[in-house]
Amino acid sequence: MQFRHKGWIAGIVIGLVAIVLGTWLFVAYRQGDIRNEPLNGHPRPTVSDESGPTTMQPQGVPRDGPSPPTYPNVFDEGEMVDEEPQTAPSPAEEASPQPPAPIGLAGQLVSLLYATNRVVNASTNELVPAQVTSVRSPDLSFGSAMVRIPENHKFGEVDQPRELALMGYTIWREELNEKDHFVLGEIRPFTRQDFIATAGADKERSALVYVHGYNTDFVGAMFKLAQIVFDVNYTGLPVAFIWPSQGGVINYDRDREVAMASRESFRELLKILYQDAGLKKIHVIAHSMGNQVVVEGLNQQSLMHEDIKLSELILAAPDVDHDGFLAMAKRIRALVEGMTIYVSSSDKALRLSAFKAGGPRLGDSSANGPAIFPDVDTIDVTALGEDVFELNHDVFSAARSAIDDIGRVLQGVRPPGIRTPHLRGMPVGTTPPQYWRYPQ
Repeated sequence: MQFRHKGWIAGIVIGLVAIVLGTWLFVAYRQGDIRNEPLNGHPRPTVSDESGPTTMQPQGVPRDGPSPPTYPNVFDEGEMVDEEPQTAPSPAEEASPQPPAPIGLAGQLVSLLYATNRVVNASTNELVPAQVTSVRSPDLSFGSAMVRIPENHKFGEVDQPRELALMGYTIWREELNEKDHFVLGEIRPFTRQDFIATAGADKERSALVYVHGYNTDFVGAMFKLAQIVFDVNYTGLPVAFIWPSQGGVINYDRDREVAMASRESFRELLKILYQDAGLKKIHVIAHSMGNQVVVEGLNQQSLMHEDIKLSELILAAPDVDHDGFLAMAKRIRALVEGMTIYVSSSDKALRLSAFKAGGPRLGDSSANGPAIFPDVDTIDVTALGEDVFELNHDVFSAARSAIDDIGRVLQGVRPPGIRTPHLRGMPVGTTPPQYWRYPQ
């Protein structure tokens, strides 16, 4: 009996192992990892002989888990190409470095600026993501980056390779394909003066500053900004403020402390763009915990009576203490021409945050509706599904509606019922509406 019992347990274990192994083999087979067939309708890249082209060797980017994703970083007119052998530059070339590519949207390419208060371990003219740490620095580091948007881009998403994970370990990841996935190009560090000169050279003299939420790494923040710029067809200067999120769900409390401590660095970036670079039209979009960086920074800016004025301020799913914001709202509103808050009653991250903090969050919409502030457009996006503004989501058509609305906000179109006619003024029958809501 004891032998039969042990055999029964062993059979179950062997069966589970067989299921996992079989699943992996099946998925790999279907994606062409075993068969040499096209990947998602596109020819699979191969290494040819000396007379033909070769595939580009990607760079590794560290991330939670043992299998980091990879990001190629070479572009030539929007296409990935081989790296040509480099000849030694002449003294004249060394003294006169080539200027960076124009910043902004050009076809499938989004060239953007970044400012980060992460510690960056770089001493050359080119940066790889592995050199950017999650350690907070008292000083800002600057640079530019190129992101290629795939031809098969799904509106509202950051298209990335699929993967199969088991118990936190990635056992299979789809091969990176520039037709289907976001691709990171060259990352070029700037001095402070280089950053100011590049920002000030933008023809439209406008900027869109994106401040990411928690659980976001260096590359993810740039990808999300590039996605927003591409989807709303923004033609100004894209700028990412990348604070040192720890890049993991379990680091929520740590990220909240770091976000609060990053407000001074955010204020410094605004002063550089507004005063040093001379940009007089600056929009800011903050998501989730990134709103703590923005709200605290702008409140401090008001108290310091600094001469900075923003055009549009968009707070998407703000993970900010509700009562704390009440005390700051009037001061912050005085600094911006227009202010929009997107709230939801189905945001899982905000519910968790409210539970941990012991109080409601600004981005949460209760049964009685969201918090209302004078001269602020509040829009309830509950009907669009969960995590509408996350890095990826599956609410395709609904998310398009929200992103389209953001695009019109950046153009200064208001009230919400004019720019997005299917929004419903709430409460029903109230004129003017206290807030707006997407219909169920």
